[in-house]
Amino acid sequence: MNVEEVAREEKLAELEIVRQSLEDKNRRIWELAKRVELLEELLNRLAAQQGRLPQPQPLPAIREVPKRWAVR
Repeated sequence: MNVEEVAREEKLAELEIVRQSLEDKNRRIWELAKRVELLEELLNRLAAQQGRLPQPQPLPAIREVPKRWAVR
């Protein structure tokens, strides 16, 4: 093997790693897009059933807690 062949083999290996990385990223993007579609569908269903679910209640007022420790 000469230097050109070794360099070519190394470059091909690098390109294969890049290709696999891109495939993994594309697969992950596809999975996330499917999740977004599912969540949008669920939100649309929930919005269509607005009258059937109880309305959220306001949070109780936060009162101050008495201090129990004094710093001297």
